[in-house]
Amino acid sequence: MSISIAYINPFLTAAKKVCGISMNLPVMLGKPRLAEAGERLWKQYQISAVVHMANAVNGVVLVSFSDRVAIALASRFAGETIGAVNADCRDALGELANNIVGCAKAELPTELVTISTPKIIDTRDFELPAGKPVIILPFESSVGRFIVQVAIESVQEKLAEQLKPAASNAA
Repeated sequence: MSISIAYINPFLTAAKKVCGISMNLPVMLGKPRLAEAGERLWKQYQISAVVHMANAVNGVVLVSFSDRVAIALASRFAGETIGAVNADCRDALGELANNIVGCAKAELPTELVTISTPKIIDTRDFELPAGKPVIILPFESSVGRFIVQVAIESVQEKLAEQLKPAASNAA
């Protein structure tokens, strides 16, 4: 099972665009990679914004931060100093994630994607869905590194895979 690049590139572009425009914070994409089976990154990235996607694609997108980077980004996004991962920090991170995902949605290859409102979570309390490839997109900035984890699959591609055995048996 694979994830089409048409569903990955919008998240790359959106993270760069939102950070650049909303916070005047240039970000550089590191080397994207597939997560290893069972890999958990919560020790490095303690707080995440999770967004669920449904319909044309199913899965989740996680925007994950260390506490230090979360506070720095939230402060910059809110335009005021936030001293800890508190309600204000979580609200600002939720808005930041909402902007990234909303910007990405506009560039997805189909309009038939439903995206949930971002929810801020402790990364250790969340497990990515099993059976879906996870692409890790690391971003570097002057305030530190954050990652976007994309664990989605195209419903059409999954349907096609499921129908292949039935089609070959019918022949």
